[in-house]
Amino acid sequence: PSFLPALEAAATDGTAATDLLGERLAVARRLPAGAAPPITVAALPALMQCMPAADRIPGLLLDVRAGTRCPPRDLTAWLAAGGYVRAEAIENPGEFDVRGGVMDVFPPGGALPVRLDIFGDELERIFEVDLATQASDRKVDSVQLGAASGDPAVLETAVPVGTLLDPRTVVVVAEVAEVMEQGRGYWERVADATWSVAPHEGFKAVGARCHAVVDVNGFSTANASSRVVPLPVENLPAFEEEGAAAFGALSEMASSDACWLCCDSAGELARARELLAEHAPGAPVRIVRGHVHRGFRWS
Repeated sequence: PSFLPALEAAATDGTAATDLLGERLAVARRLPAGAAPPITVAALPALMQCMPAADRIPGLLLDVRAGTRCPPRDLTAWLAAGGYVRAEAIENPGEFDVRGGVMDVFPPGGALPVRLDIFGDELERIFEVDLATQASDRKVDSVQLGAASGDPAVLETAVPVGTLLDPRTVVVVAEVAEVMEQGRGYWERVADATWSVAPHEGFKAVGARCHAVVDVNGFSTANASSRVVPLPVENLPAFEEEGAAAFGALSEMASSDACWLCCDSAGELARARELLAEHAPGAPVRIVRGHVHRGFRWS
């Protein structure tokens, strides 16, 4: 799955963290075309914070890859339009320099400076740059360049994230009442609402664009009571702290239900397999690497 982050600074001083903005743009660019991963996870503030209209995103985000066509004149024009400043040598984010077929670019947002080795109109190689020595460092295959400053006209075309969704999207909201309460708390802290909408407006944009909205509520009542589908899910009982008893209970569950035990780390995975072999050998428990917030039984 992909993750659509929220701009942390937007709730306090109205300034955008450029690195997070780049991540948001990278996800948003793929939403309208349906090219995003099958699952995209977002907190409500990420949906409340607006995005540039789809036709404005190419001017704010550029992917360059070694072995592809990259005319220096076009790249220079994109950098200048994106707020980059030409320098003798790059020292600060938002600067670039050109020396023959070599172009150094220092993207904003904490990204490493890069050196683009261009022959004719083809980008042959990309290297990271050591600022202390101005020498080429590690070779990379591609780099994502974000605009160093936004075009003021972009603000005039800012749209809620929901309007960028593919119409085939199914949105799943976990605990609507809790999510809305968090959204209202975030909205109260927003100092500059230029790039944000109220919680209900964010949901409205999502509902108007997507194929369906599914509310999953374990602790509250759904809004559409006539279209409720109860899910056969229940919490697992507490396990004993002692290993033999805990794995004995797990083995008993596995005798009647398909049973998975999720472990956060490789160490936990190895230890769980040792304990299972010791206390419940042969039990049909599938031990996998992964995270489950709370154990449950689907009956």
